[in-house]
Amino acid sequence: MAEPGDAARTGRDDVTRDLFLGGRVTILQPARGHRAGTDAVLLAAATAASPGERVIDVGAATGAVGLMIAAATKGLDLVLLEKDPDLAALCRENLLLNGVAGLVANADLLDPASRAGAGVAPETADVVVTNPPFFEAVSHTRSPAVLRRRKPPGCATRALKSLKSSNTASILSRMRA
Repeated sequence: MAEPGDAARTGRDDVTRDLFLGGRVTILQPARGHRAGTDAVLLAAATAASPGERVIDVGAATGAVGLMIAAATKGLDLVLLEKDPDLAALCRENLLLNGVAGLVANADLLDPASRAGAGVAPETADVVVTNPPFFEAVSHTRSPAVLRRRKPPGCATRALKSLKSSNTASILSRMRA
């Protein structure tokens, strides 16, 4: 079976179909630009969730992290929060493809009205996960998708405000030496 990076064509030039977790999760994702891979697998593996808990994947992109958590824990209240409408559409396709019930919130995390309009109220999550872009613009070539959805300072703080008090956040980020 294919693993991350071993993309099977979907018949669409702009999207590939990739298998994660030994084929338990299938992700349609853009053929170019930022793609789910090892970071997403590690973040999902580091996240503990229980059935019935609300898990919000902030900046979900294609929903890979949330879907891998859902594969490990059935019965979650899964929310994939994504600002980019094209990526949010892929989130919806990926929920269907994997037979997972969930809400795709096409909203801006930093805009309270946008979040509320998408059904994501503050302090409603049991678990928040996020894998923000962490490369400086001068260190590599950014994909157009990352440039459109770049997370400004304060994004992690805003994501944490989605949590109910005393709950869990998993954030994958590069630390500077």
